[in-house]
Amino acid sequence: LGFMVETPTTRLVDQGTEFGVQADVNGSTELHVIKGKVQLFAGTNGLAKTSQIVTENEAVRYNANTGKTEAVPMTANAFVRAINSKTRQVWHGETSLSLVSIVSGRDGFREVNSLIGLNPVNGEYTTSVIQKNRKTTNTYNSVASSDYIDGVFVPDGESGPVPITSLGHTFKCSNTSGVFTHEITAYKGAIKNQDTTVLPLIVQGEEVENESVLLLHSNVGITFDLQAICQSLPQLGLKRFKALGALTEGYVNETKTVEDLPDVDFWVLVDGQVRYEKLALKVEDGYVSLDIAFEPQDRFLTLIVTDGLRLEDGKREYPYGNDFFYLIDPQLCMAGRIEK
Repeated sequence: LGFMVETPTTRLVDQGTEFGVQADVNGSTELHVIKGKVQLFAGTNGLAKTSQIVTENEAVRYNANTGKTEAVPMTANAFVRAINSKTRQVWHGETSLSLVSIVSGRDGFREVNSLIGLNPVNGEYTTSVIQKNRKTTNTYNSVASSDYIDGVFVPDGESGPVPITSLGHTFKCSNTSGVFTHEITAYKGAIKNQDTTVLPLIVQGEEVENESVLLLHSNVGITFDLQAICQSLPQLGLKRFKALGALTEGYVNETKTVEDLPDVDFWVLVDGQVRYEKLALKVEDGYVSLDIAFEPQDRFLTLIVTDGLRLEDGKREYPYGNDFFYLIDPQLCMAGRIEK
């Protein structure tokens, strides 16, 4: 009846379920039931044989030395549950994907090892993120090395709506300087010993350490392909996008005038439609909290940061030099297993 797994000391019979088995070299066996139930037969010659049903979210260990079975903590994420050979994505049951991992060129589950930058005008990666003024090309650029990033761009609304997806969605953002100084940057932890002019993230007087962060210095935009992500793990569905955002105070103590203080406009769009907007975000605003729900048909998630607008002597000014806007631990939350 059902699917059966045998170890030297146990026989496990599937009763309509998903489960993980760990067999030790000494003959001991652990059973972790992720879903449904499993019938466990345990014992060897010379030891009493037992039988029991183990149900969802339960785990047991059969000790080959004592012949006893006892409950142990359930650790479903210890077992590989899906493999995508094309993208080399390995899923252990995680309930979210990291956008920092995806931006760094990884699969959404593996952590970032060191700082890496993504150039918004050519879609290429670099490990040296150094401040340099570069003008917009008014183009939407693919990222050939990523299956999950649809494209990147430098937003400037002065000439009208800008393309933000490969299917032709556009968005009319603020008029900007049309200049970006830093690549879209992903990292985790300290960056003091790396080749970069990226400032540490300091919010409300405290440095944010040991967190995965995504730097979107004005003026940059990036679009993720939600459909491609879902196709890589067809048994899952994306539920929402969550993150904390903030401007760093790392530059504030060095500024000479109010005009030098950071000031950005920030948008979250889904399929070209605004789902979140924060204009004239300043350092003193502290954290902003993002929680964007997805519908099953949603295809593209776009993040845009531009210069904040200041009025100086009756003229519009777009200061961009110090606009280090960070997303802290940005996640795509998954809905879990989807029954076919």
